[in-house]
Amino acid sequence: MSTVSAIGNNRPQRLVLGLGKSGQSVVRYFSEHNIPCVVADTRAHPPGLEQIRREFPQLEIVLGPLEQTLLCSVAQIVLSPGISIDHPLLQQALEAGVEVVGDVELFARQAKAPVVAITGSNGKSTVTTLVGEMANSAGLKVRVGGNLGTPALELLKHEEPDLYVLELSSFQLESIQTLEPVAAVVLNISADHLDRYRSLQHYAQVKGQVYLRAVHWVYPAEDEAVVALMESLAITPQPQQLSPYYSTTPVKPGWFGLCKDLSGAVWICQGEQPLIAVSELQIFGTHNVTNVVAAMTLAEAAGVPLAAMVAALQQFSGLPHRTEWVAESRGVRWINDSKGTNVGATEAAIKGLGRPDHLNKLVLIAGGQGKEADFSPLKVLVKDYVRSVILMGEDAKLIESALGGVTPVYHVATMEEAVVTANRIAEPGDTILLSPACASFDQFSGFEARGDAYKQAVQKRLQKVVR
Repeated sequence: MSTVSAIGNNRPQRLVLGLGKSGQSVVRYFSEHNIPCVVADTRAHPPGLEQIRREFPQLEIVLGPLEQTLLCSVAQIVLSPGISIDHPLLQQALEAGVEVVGDVELFARQAKAPVVAITGSNGKSTVTTLVGEMANSAGLKVRVGGNLGTPALELLKHEEPDLYVLELSSFQLESIQTLEPVAAVVLNISADHLDRYRSLQHYAQVKGQVYLRAVHWVYPAEDEAVVALMESLAITPQPQQLSPYYSTTPVKPGWFGLCKDLSGAVWICQGEQPLIAVSELQIFGTHNVTNVVAAMTLAEAAGVPLAAMVAALQQFSGLPHRTEWVAESRGVRWINDSKGTNVGATEAAIKGLGRPDHLNKLVLIAGGQGKEADFSPLKVLVKDYVRSVILMGEDAKLIESALGGVTPVYHVATMEEAVVTANRIAEPGDTILLSPACASFDQFSGFEARGDAYKQAVQKRLQKVVR
C-alpha cells in the first residue's frame, strides 16, 4: 500500500472508497460541506488522481490493496459502485459497526424534491432521458443523472428543482437505505454482471431494492421476471401504488400500452385513448417502443401532463450508441448499438430491428468481455433473423460455441476489419448491427469508444459523413 499526502494516523471519520467518477463527486461534496475525509483506491494509478490531488493537496489518498485496519478505523465508508458491498473486508467493517453507503444514499439524505428512480438490465438511459425531456416539456425544473451523466451528488449543487430523475445501476442499489422515489421501475431483468453476483436471482433482488420505499411501483406487466421479483420482495405495495404498463394492447383503462386504429396502424395509448402513432417516433426498434411506454407511466406518476409527454416524444431522436442510426448505403442500413453490453440488450436489438418477413436480415457484429454470461438465448434469434455473425474480442469463441452453427460466423481482430467484412457480406435491404452482448474493456475504454470506433470505420468505408 502506498500513501499520498499522508497526514498521519488522526484520520477523518469518513472514507471515500474508489476514485472513479462517483468517488470524485463525493470528495467534492464533502469539501463543499466542510466534512473531512480520507480516500482509498485499490488501483495504483486511478483515473482522476492528479486532478483530485491538485484540487485537494491536503487530502490523504491511500492506494493499493484494501486493509482491514483502514476500513475499520472510520465511522462511515462511502463506497464506489465499482466495489461490491459483499467484499469480505467491507463485511468485516459492517460487523464492526462501520456504516457503508454510496453516493446515491448521501444524495437521498439531502434531496428534497421528488425522485424518479429507474433501473433494469437494459433501456435505463433511454427511459431516464425521456422522463427528463417530458418533465422539461411540462415546464418543470428537472435534474437528470445518477449512473447516467452527472453523478447524483452533483445534482445538488444548485437550487432544489421540481423533480430529480435518476438512472440507477445494480451496483448503486446495493448501498441505498433511505431513497424514497415518487416512482420507481425495474424495466427488465436479463443475465448481466454475473461475475459480481452469486446468481441471476441475487442480481434481480438487488435491482428490486429500488421499489422498497417507492410511492408508485411502475413495472412491465408482461415481464414474468419482474413480476416474480416484485412478488418476492419483503414489502407488499398497496393497489394504488401499482402502475403497470404494457408492450401490447392495454387491458385496463388508464394503463399505458399499445393499440391499433382501424387502418391497423399501431399507436401508444392510455387505455383506449390513442396518444401518438409509433410511426411518429424518431427512435428505432420495438424495444424502444416499450421504453417509451415505461417513460410515460413514470412521468404520469410524477405528475407530468400527457400533452407534455407527447410533445417530448415528437422531438426525441434517441441516445448515441443505443440502436443509433449511423448511415445507409446501397440499401444497407448501419446501426450502432454499442451500449448492448449484455445478452438481453442484444436480444432486444435483434427483435426490435429484425424483419418479421425475414426477407431482409441482420449482419450482427458482436463480442468482447462476456462477464460470465450465457449466450445460448441468442441462438434462436440469430437463426431466424441474422444472415451472418462477425465476432471479435475476448469471448468470441464462447459466443460461436453458443450459436451452434446456426449461421455463418466470421472472426476478426479489429473494428475496422469487422466493418469491412460486414460490408462485403450484407445484401441490399439488410441491416448491419453492432450489438456486442458484451462489455468493451478488452479492447476499448468503454462502450462509447467502441461505438465511436464503429462509426469512424463506417465513415471511412463508405467515404461519407455519418452521424
